Amino acid sequence: MAATEQQTRCRVEGMDCAGCASKIDTAVPRMPGVQDVAVSVTAGAMTIKHAPKSDLAAIEKKVTGLGYAVAQLKGKPNRTFSSTAFSGALLPPNWVRLL
Repeated sequence: MAATEQQTRCRVEGMDCAGCASKIDTAVPRMPGVQDVAVSVTAGAMTIKHAPKSDLAAIEKKVTGLGYAVAQLKGKPNRTFSSTAFSGALLPPNWVRLL
């Protein structure tokens, strides 16, 4: 991973087949600042490699717009999404950074 690249991992709820993962895997890399995305149906997770100033709220909005819920994975906090979905009682505000 390049020094200017960050990695954020989140849970994606509602995926139940490879087609679901493919929708996300096609849409998210088109977002500004996203270098790579890895989506796992079996783990119900998505790992995003992105520029430090990427708009994570826009990425969250894109995934929820596809019909999936996005939630935090526990661990070391990385960045927060500014979306109201992540500042309410349903989801804690911090995401994790994987080394």
